[in-house]
Amino acid sequence: MYKPGKVYTFLSTIFKIFKKKPDIINLNDTLVNQAIFVSNHSAASGPFTLSIYFPVLFRPWGIYSMCFGYKQRWNYLYHIFYQQKQGFGKVKSFILATLLGIVTGLAYHSMNVIPSYEDARLL
Repeated sequence: MYKPGKVYTFLSTIFKIFKKKPDIINLNDTLVNQAIFVSNHSAASGPFTLSIYFPVLFRPWGIYSMCFGYKQRWNYLYHIFYQQKQGFGKVKSFILATLLGIVTGLAYHSMNVIPSYEDARLL
């Protein structure tokens, strides 16, 4: 059985103060532990936000760039996440990518995220 790390537990406690609880729609009567949960999210309401509020512990899939080294995370956060998806300017994107590149790496590792790729690979 998957158990999240101490970093995840610490960060989830902190993030609950700042992150709005997402709407979780359950079309079943109960949630079982051995299942595949299908979910959709928008930008910052991603795997980490869903995992801290979801009533059952799960291992999320996340973009592969966020699951490896700092340089890959920084490039994804700076160019794609903050500039393209969030519409932030270069300076704000640089600051956020630089600082949150460290924290997100620790969180993703602690959550044991399954990398999802643009092609057919699955790790």
